[in-house]
Amino acid sequence: MNVKITKPARERFNEIDAYYAAKGNNKKGRELRYKVVQKARLLRDNPHLGKKEEYLKDLGLAHRSLVIDRMYKLIYRIHKSTIYITDIFDTRQDPSQMRS
Repeated sequence: MNVKITKPARERFNEIDAYYAAKGNNKKGRELRYKVVQKARLLRDNPHLGKKEEYLKDLGLAHRSLVIDRMYKLIYRIHKSTIYITDIFDTRQDPSQMRS
C-alpha cells in the first residue's frame, strides 16, 4: 500500500516540531519524526494495525490510530490502496479537539 501524509497532518507535525525547537529540544522533534516514519512503514505492510478511532467514528471514514511516544496518536484512514495519515494528535488534549 501507498502511504500519504495529508496537508493538515503535515502542518500539525510542523507545529509540533516548532514547539520542541522553541523549547530548545530539537532532539525530541527529530525522535518524533523518526517514530512517525517508522509507524508509516509498519502501516504500509499492516494497514489494519491501528485500532479504530472511536472519536472519529461518526465521520464514517473508518479512521484508525496508532500511539506514538505515549503523547501522540497517528490518525489515518485507508482508501482503496492508499493509507492517508490525516493527523498527529497530542493525546494530552481533549479528544473532542480531534475533530477540528
